[in-house]
Amino acid sequence: MAQRDLQTRALDNLQGKGTNPFGVEGALRYDMDAQHMPPHYKRAHKIQNDLVITSLRKSEQNKLHVVVDLGCGTANDGIDILSRTENEFYLGVDNSVPMIERAKCKMQSRAFEKRSYFLIRDFRQMSVMDITGTLSLLKLECRIKAVMSTLALHHYELEEKRHVYTLAHNLLPPGGRLVLTDLFSNGIQGCAQYALYWEIDQVCGTIENSKEKPIDSKLATTRSVDHYLRSNRPQRLLDEVGVLHDCGFAIVDIVYRSGQLSVIVAQTEK
Repeated sequence: MAQRDLQTRALDNLQGKGTNPFGVEGALRYDMDAQHMPPHYKRAHKIQNDLVITSLRKSEQNKLHVVVDLGCGTANDGIDILSRTENEFYLGVDNSVPMIERAKCKMQSRAFEKRSYFLIRDFRQMSVMDITGTLSLLKLECRIKAVMSTLALHHYELEEKRHVYTLAHNLLPPGGRLVLTDLFSNGIQGCAQYALYWEIDQVCGTIENSKEKPIDSKLATTRSVDHYLRSNRPQRLLDEVGVLHDCGFAIVDIVYRSGQLSVIVAQTEK
């Protein structure tokens, strides 16, 4: 589809500004949207979680293996990771109380409450001690081997992310990995616009093909066009890679790229 056609379709489907997508209604809608994400999102989540699991399984056998999820939402990825592992621990961090409450209920329903813990915090303002101190208070003999963040950081400017990437780097041991799945822009303006409207077109397509009721225009969701045009602030992918290197990561690989969506693995020096 031509770029002009994508842009026209996107603007025709523009939703109203809506309410807080991270409140009680937003947390409920978040899980509903997760069931109908476009195929490239499903693929990115699988690649990300596979990479996290691989990192966790390389840990020492006499220690509990920990993954820290920055911006965990309702912990859909955490549940997937715990369901495919046996001796791993999930620490989720999110600033939304309704998101965390839903995450806890879901973990409990899957009997994962003893293998998970949640912090209601803004990860942009956290220190290493906030994480390691929490694990110490839980009296866990553990080691953080992976940090992940999924579709949480594209709401922030590049300089705001610098603290988050430094935090992730300092939490990890030598050879530890940050697995980052998020939306990124392009350096060439025409490419950036095409990627944006292709992304919106894919989202609109999943809405049209699903049997669910149309999205209430009063409720902003992760699958509304408004979310992409007003709420998101994706930074240039190459700039993002540069900041990861600046924050100390020795190797940064782009594992998957489709539209604005990418999976990045950043590894510390061994």
